[in-house]
Amino acid sequence: KLSARYDVDNLPAYLEKDAMALIIEHGFDHLLVDLPSIDRAYDEGRLECHRLFWGLPQGSHDLDGIEPSHRTITELSFVPNDIKDGNYLLQLQITNFIRDAAPSRPLLFSIVEK
Repeated sequence: KLSARYDVDNLPAYLEKDAMALIIEHGFDHLLVDLPSIDRAYDEGRLECHRLFWGLPQGSHDLDGIEPSHRTITELSFVPNDIKDGNYLLQLQITNFIRDAAPSRPLLFSIVEK
């Protein structure tokens, strides 16, 4: 995980549009993946899954009249192997950059049932 190298001979995995549709259908607002991108490495800038997740028109670069989304995507997220699958509370610390991307620090907190 810590030493993965991606290039044209070793392309990373990505999400298919059907998978993104399922994520949206289930109501997820914050997506953390250990991939360099949720879209294909070489997709000619289409960013289809990003656009689906944020409700943006495919192929358009015109954002006039489109409300900002509260949804977030964290790519290249590192989750140690000793973190068990399950439900967690997420504190997503995002740097206050006025950009289309910003570094984040996701913190997971276990949910303890009594």
